[in-house]
Amino acid sequence: MIKNTDITVLSRLHKTLALLSDIHYTENYSKKKLQEIYFNLKEHHPDYICIVGDFFDQSIVLKEKTSKEIFLAWLEHISMIAPVIISIGNHDVALRNRKWKYQFPKEEIDAIASIPNVSVLDNDSIIKDNICFLGYTPPYTYYDNSPHEQVEPYIDNIDQKLKSHLREDCYQILLCHTPIYVTHPRVRETEVLRSIDLVLSGHMHRGIIPLKGNYGLISPCKKIFPKYAWGDFTIGNTQYVISGGVIAFSNVSPAVFHLFNFIHPPHIEYIHLSNVKKKQLK
Repeated sequence: MIKNTDITVLSRLHKTLALLSDIHYTENYSKKKLQEIYFNLKEHHPDYICIVGDFFDQSIVLKEKTSKEIFLAWLEHISMIAPVIISIGNHDVALRNRKWKYQFPKEEIDAIASIPNVSVLDNDSIIKDNICFLGYTPPYTYYDNSPHEQVEPYIDNIDQKLKSHLREDCYQILLCHTPIYVTHPRVRETEVLRSIDLVLSGHMHRGIIPLKGNYGLISPCKKIFPKYAWGDFTIGNTQYVISGGVIAFSNVSPAVFHLFNFIHPPHIEYIHLSNVKKKQLK
């Protein structure tokens, strides 16, 4: 059963965005789960469907013909409901064989991007209905270095990649898989973050156990009590929404943790852009 959250974001526009993250598609993925997501999206009929990374569990998943056909067919079906905007997460470019290796799966990403009404934003942007959607992909070493997800070496990277894509005449939405990067105080001082109206992220899996005040129990990089693990909040003039994710633990996690996926319902956040603030349903 899908867990829906309705969030109203103040805006001069009147659009509804469906936010998904952390699908972690694998060769043995549940077709029922994909169907449930499809019918939930069809029922709510948003104006846009935003997938903020980790749609794959590993980058090689579409090498197998049947898996590829199922996933691409699912994307094609949801793209008939609304345009699909996708940014890239760490698992989408990752292959695990004893240790993680990062490599861009060009053939697989090209197959996704070839679907009509689907846009993959790898440090790129697209404008629709006076909305500028920007997708940010941090350098692979951001995830790979130890300790993981250290922001300081990459603070200027987001301006280098996306500054030229900014459109002040549009409502600007940034899709970035990890909120750890875009909530960092020094990153928020970059020109890109100072220009963004709304940030959409995932990655945190609600901190496994969501706690009060957008905190969670533990982050993917094993930090205890991460501050921005789920929900919606405002920092300065920028509003943030962090998806709860479709699954809690990926297939490459230790098998004992997979049990949490049975008690962690798939989350879809419906973000209503409106000039009227409505009551939020949690």
